[in-house]
Amino acid sequence: MTWIIRILTAASLGTLLAAGWFLAQPAPTRTLEILNPHIELGEVPSDQPQLVVFRIRNSGSAPKRVVNFPSTCNFTCCYRSVLDGPQIIPPHSELEYVVEVKPRGANPFQVDTLLVLEDIGTRPEHVHIEGIGIDPNKPFDIPLKP
Repeated sequence: MTWIIRILTAASLGTLLAAGWFLAQPAPTRTLEILNPHIELGEVPSDQPQLVVFRIRNSGSAPKRVVNFPSTCNFTCCYRSVLDGPQIIPPHSELEYVVEVKPRGANPFQVDTLLVLEDIGTRPEHVHIEGIGIDPNKPFDIPLKP
């Protein structure tokens, strides 16, 4: 009977030591950062796609990935990633992630979407693009001075 108590005591001490060791480990930190998550394009021709560049920095010592950027259209514009598939960011470097945005007419447009990063698991990061589409064939109204 005492041998059962000794085995259970040893197992309990082992479990306590393992739990203490795991709690003493530093928490993992995020190493990917989008340096410019909000981009203002201003006035752009509505008949031409615009290239937008998000700069993403990997400050860690291991390679990380940009996993996904949705390609779709909304009421005011269409947008897609120019780069195909996941993009690898080497340690201590930056990636220029290029997105194409095409306004759908002469009106304000905006993109509110998620860029999915692989950094301590996958995590979505909010990005925002906005601008005003203008009709390139419409002449500008320039007031004449009297």
